[in-house]
Amino acid sequence: MTVRNLDYLFHPRSIAVIAEPEEAAHYAEVVRANLSAAGFPGDVRVDSAKKPAFFRLGAGMQIDDLPQAPDLAIVCAALDHVPSIVAQLASRGTRAALVGPWRWHRMTGSQIQAARQAILAAAQPSLLRVLGPGSGGLAVPARGLNASASPVPIRAGKIALVSQSTAVTAAILDHASSREIGFSTVVHLGTSLDVDLADVLDWLASDPETRSIVVHFDALPDGRKFMTAARAAARHKPVVCIRSQRVGGGPPTASEVDDAALRRAGWVRIETLADVFDAVEAMAHARPMLGERLLIVANGHGLGQLAADTLLRRGGQLGELSSEVSSRLRELLPTRSRPANPLALPADAVPETWGTALETLLGDSGSDAVLTVCSPSPFAPGAAVAAAICQAARDSDRNVFTCWVGGSGMRDALEHAAS
Repeated sequence: MTVRNLDYLFHPRSIAVIAEPEEAAHYAEVVRANLSAAGFPGDVRVDSAKKPAFFRLGAGMQIDDLPQAPDLAIVCAALDHVPSIVAQLASRGTRAALVGPWRWHRMTGSQIQAARQAILAAAQPSLLRVLGPGSGGLAVPARGLNASASPVPIRAGKIALVSQSTAVTAAILDHASSREIGFSTVVHLGTSLDVDLADVLDWLASDPETRSIVVHFDALPDGRKFMTAARAAARHKPVVCIRSQRVGGGPPTASEVDDAALRRAGWVRIETLADVFDAVEAMAHARPMLGERLLIVANGHGLGQLAADTLLRRGGQLGELSSEVSSRLRELLPTRSRPANPLALPADAVPETWGTALETLLGDSGSDAVLTVCSPSPFAPGAAVAAAICQAARDSDRNVFTCWVGGSGMRDALEHAAS
């Protein structure tokens, strides 16, 4: 179904939180608190769903008596009760529902499947979109929307986060909060009964508030639909993904095929949560990429060559120094060899040398970005080098990536560059 009616999910004007008093009450309370803290500008109703005879909202008020149908309903109820709630919402004109966690251990597999089919049957005639069941929620911070169970506030930014794990989502959001990094959209998919990863990717690909996308998933969804959405998203925005795999859950060749498909789509797969944290920080600070040609400058031939080897091994592209820039660098640096890429600074390079060399490289039309690789030096304190690099990069339209090689001697430099 792709993006149809997803505007009611991501940009609602009104919200109703509907919860059974005895079912998932804690989840509903957290969502209500987050909605209030985020400052959602629209109408928010909080109602109870009651049985046995009929579901009622509030004190004896049936759903058909609601004065206005909410754009988005957040449903916290037993899974076998959700179809009735969705049917009543759909009949009133609601076009999006977020179905939260339920106590799945109380139901058999066949009961769960029957409930899932009944939810679709209730939603599809009216084109009501369903996120979940089992969704940890969504957030669009710039619109004051935090309909999630996030334990930390979510800042507004330009990164979209889509995940199939509430724990992974919480870890990324907590790290980002500590670094004052914001998000355009945060979505926990749940079991993806209706709204799936491909649908969300299609939405984010055309979202002007999203500049880059981070995805966590367990298994690749429906092949053709997902790959079409994956390619479309990567054509417009950088996409980084991390995949969790079950131990012994499949042959290695299956994972290799999936990796190849993601590479062809233009995605970058990373392996650990630490890499995700780094990727989120890079996405938060990076300027739009102009291309793939990278220049490398390091305080030593060995460091520069290691960086270049890694880049080429991963399919990256080295830029070529223009003759004009090469000649200027030869005047600036005391070297007998013709400057090349990677550029090796002399062993006694001071912070000013770093700054001048970087300014010169950023003026080269044959490159799109620059990587600096610095290890401890008795002639150039790390923090001073970081200050010189930041000053040189400040007014450039190109990205400057920094790599600080070492331990405690580079800590001040890393903190200065990150700030």
